[in-house]
Order: sequence, then C-alpha cells, then structure tokens
Amino acid sequence: VLDRSNLIVYGRPKSRSYHLKISPPNMDVNGLDMISFKSWSGRVCGFAGDELIIPDSLFQQSYSIISVTQLDEAGHYNLMVQYGKAEPIQEIEPEAASSPEITRELDKETTKTNNEQ
Repeated sequence: VLDRSNLIVYGRPKSRSYHLKISPPNMDVNGLDMISFKSWSGRVCGFAGDELIIPDSLFQQSYSIISVTQLDEAGHYNLMVQYGKAEPIQEIEPEAASSPEITRELDKETTKTNNEQ
C-alpha cells in the first residue's frame, strides 16, 4: 500500500508488479491481509466495472479501479521512492535556485555596423 488510493499488486511470477489507483481514496491500510478483484472481462485492466474488494468480518469494502499500470524494475523502484517506501540511491541537489546569467561580448565590427544603421 503506497497511500490511501495507490497500491502495488504483485502478479505471477512475483517479479511482475502493477500500480493500481483506486477510488474513493479512503482505504484503511491497517490489517490489509487479503484482497480480491471483480472484473466483467476476467482481467483487471482499469476499465469501468473493475473493483478491488477487501473482505472484512462484517462486510466487504469495494473500490473502483481507475488505473492499472504494469511496472518494470525501474518504475517499481521510482514509485516506491516517490511515496517514501524506499530510499533513493543518490539524491541529486539542484544546482542554483536562480537562472544562469548569459553574457555576450560584441566585437568592434558588429558594434560599428549597428551604430551606422
């Protein structure tokens, strides 16, 4: 679980991972032991009608799946870093907060030509 509306689901083999976005974003992250899916097409693709179901002892909570993205290894890692679930390998600091100053020297010929016009 990344946050209240984003999670990573692992397929078979476990190296296949998918980023799921769900709605409404009020998923309880505590005690998330089991999830199931409901889809009219037999595949969870993020199309209308796809649902993530979290069974509970009293009732089942269902959430609409609004997006499914297959992740490669770099995409998986970057998503984990983005949501604070992994540490970045190397942090890159921005160079300067201001824009660079551009200077240009004009030669005498160009200055003379511009003055004559």
